[in-house]
Amino acid sequence: MALYTVSVDVDPAVAKLDAVALAARAALRGTIISLTQALADAVRIKLGGVTLHVMSGALLGSIRSSLIENPSVITGRVYSQGLIYAPVHEYGGRGFYPIVPVRARMLSFIWHGVRVYRMRVNHPPAKQRSYLRSSLEDMREEIVAKLTAAAKAGAASAGTSTPPTTP
Repeated sequence: MALYTVSVDVDPAVAKLDAVALAARAALRGTIISLTQALADAVRIKLGGVTLHVMSGALLGSIRSSLIENPSVITGRVYSQGLIYAPVHEYGGRGFYPIVPVRARMLSFIWHGVRVYRMRVNHPPAKQRSYLRSSLEDMREEIVAKLTAAAKAGAASAGTSTPPTTP
């Protein structure tokens, strides 16, 4: 019985795969940054009058975007920061809630053209006016297409071709 030993140097293949991964990651990182900014801009446009009418501009000014990156994941994030009522607009209200005066003895407001004074009122649940999720849904196809193209371009720039995909 003959014993054969085969030695294979896998280091060049591993180095090539690492280069492909690094190039694809770099291409994806740039695309994720630009898509995150585009999504934040789309959200601001919705808040500027399409979904909600600007009253104070606080919600519009609370929109932030960020990039979160670790060795295995790159995440683009668009969110509202610092406003307690932002989720109420996004998801709708849960139920009736009381409104009471804070700096005055009574509430004062116009109701059907008449000034009304009350010690407290019950505000009805707010309806949902999505500005974050609906903007993401509007851009979903564009995001998928651009991320796919960036990954392919990044892999190709490393000197290899991407394998064909099957539907």
